[in-house]
Amino acid sequence: MCDSESLEKIVAITYGIWYARNQTIFQDKCLPPSEVCSIALAQLHEYQSFGANNLPNRPVMSGRRGNNTSWSPPPRGTLKMNVDAHLSSDGRWFSGLVLRQCDGSTIGATTRAHTGVGDAVFGEALGLNEALLWIEKIGLGRVIIELDSQILVNAVKKKSRVRKNWGYVVQR
Repeated sequence: MCDSESLEKIVAITYGIWYARNQTIFQDKCLPPSEVCSIALAQLHEYQSFGANNLPNRPVMSGRRGNNTSWSPPPRGTLKMNVDAHLSSDGRWFSGLVLRQCDGSTIGATTRAHTGVGDAVFGEALGLNEALLWIEKIGLGRVIIELDSQILVNAVKKKSRVRKNWGYVVQR
């Protein structure tokens, strides 16, 4: 078991890695690992100095805000949950979820590890299922869920009956 200080560092650096990954994939910008780590720890320090209830009302990666053109805010009064999945070399799927307000400020973020055999759509479906569970657990009302699997998005929109290992998520 980690102490709370170590856990906070792990979460901050994990978010920093996820952000850097998205910068590489969606913006074709490569952030050096040392910069990812220093930004993550600086954000953690800022969070700790303000306290959880007194954070400034601005996006988490404010120093890089101008580079983030791929994220679009939800309408006022609505939250947005971004979901992504990754297959690790050991065969496990990992889901990353970020919940944000219309101003871009982060409400929460989480990652989950999953087991199961399947393709990329399966991995994305596992992430979508985690998003639905999280939304239900904390009792959120208006949430837009955004993910990058066009196949899964179309199946959900069309309410398709999918006979694959991820079909249960579409029905849900």
